[in-house]
Amino acid sequence: MAIIVERSILPQTLHRQALGRHLEINNFFMGTFSQALELARHFLGQDSPRLHVSLNANALYWAAHNELFRRSVEGANWVSADGASILLAGRLFGFEVKERVAGFDLMKALLEICRNERWAVGFLGCRADILGLVDSHCRRHYPGLEVVVRQWQAQEDFSLKLGRELRDRGVRVLFAALPSPQQEIWLSQNKNIIGVPLCMGVGGSFEVLIGQARRAPRWLIKAGLEWLYRFFQEPRRRALATGRATFWLSLHLANPFVPRSPFED
Repeated sequence: MAIIVERSILPQTLHRQALGRHLEINNFFMGTFSQALELARHFLGQDSPRLHVSLNANALYWAAHNELFRRSVEGANWVSADGASILLAGRLFGFEVKERVAGFDLMKALLEICRNERWAVGFLGCRADILGLVDSHCRRHYPGLEVVVRQWQAQEDFSLKLGRELRDRGVRVLFAALPSPQQEIWLSQNKNIIGVPLCMGVGGSFEVLIGQARRAPRWLIKAGLEWLYRFFQEPRRRALATGRATFWLSLHLANPFVPRSPFED
């Protein structure tokens, strides 16, 4: 059954928007979190496959240095600001994002929506142990929610088999936790083959969901410093990505004469 959403929500919150000289997004979300949930309900109630991308400083870095990733973001059906850096970039480039839409918060809200609507959800990841804990967590905390958990495989026909199973089980949203930038590239290339209404890359959110990683305190999140909290949780794992993205973004925003990326044309 399709969910009816006030039509004004869609044109008011999705815009074609440039972020600097290296990225022009076709469906950039500028609304509030509550509007994001209404948009999600609309997409989940349709049959057309769509891709959601969460945008942060690391994603901006990859968009400037990886052509396939840039095309994945620009062609996504829904791109939202997941990070204080994107809100800052908006102010500097002359547009306003009303509210941050954190990927983890959106994932949890979609789990509740799907449970209430009796829609199945899918989880795709690389580690079998993490996926097993995700399955157990959902069965405890979201009783009645049908969950399909699968480990990502490199076989050529994997997406075809996965899509057939997810559709047969009535899955409406697939949460994928894969390494970046491969996560968004793979989802963009395979969303139509998978064929569920919404595919969403969630990075390390599975570990947070099951309690293996902790979320930053609320005051740090409001201060835009959640990335710093994550860095100190896993300094070795995050040092390169955090330092690279932060340095590049600071340089790019501060200097309008930064050389163009070879992928911009």
